[in-house]
Amino acid sequence: MNFLTTIIAAVLFIAAPAHAQTDVGSTIPHSFELIDQQNQKQSFDALKGEKGLVVFFVRSAEWCPYCQKQIVEINESAEDILALGYNIASVSYDDTSILSAFSKKHDITYPMLSDSKSESIKAFGILNEKMEKGTKYYGVPKPAIYIIGADKKVQAILAEEGYKNRPPALKIIEEIKKID
Repeated sequence: MNFLTTIIAAVLFIAAPAHAQTDVGSTIPHSFELIDQQNQKQSFDALKGEKGLVVFFVRSAEWCPYCQKQIVEINESAEDILALGYNIASVSYDDTSILSAFSKKHDITYPMLSDSKSESIKAFGILNEKMEKGTKYYGVPKPAIYIIGADKKVQAILAEEGYKNRPPALKIIEEIKKID
């Protein structure tokens, strides 16, 4: 390797993100071995339905009103999603006690997974880098919904710019129907 090639390779390595964003068609980079709101250890294989799993990443069930609304809205459409062969799980950096309290208050019927170290969030490449380390908000994801097949392949990704706009639950159902 000549000097110029070495410099270019070094620059590309430094500029590359630590975790590439997960794309449609790729295998999921994390198996969701996380604890749910009932303190039960979960995994993709335990969570998936006959056809797969709808996983949506939220900033916080504790302090984000947009996330809270989305969690409740998806819960209201859970039966329709389940009928299509997909189970549902949410992922946030919230502690299990926060998830448990929110789940009880709103009768959430699906697993709410605690990713307190943001392992899956980082693996999927959706860590919100604008949040500074050491702050209360470090570790939150950019909100996104992943429709994942039983084979662990990402079938669709639903996300909006910013954190206020979230794809409605009906959009999830439409996307699943396109896959089938």
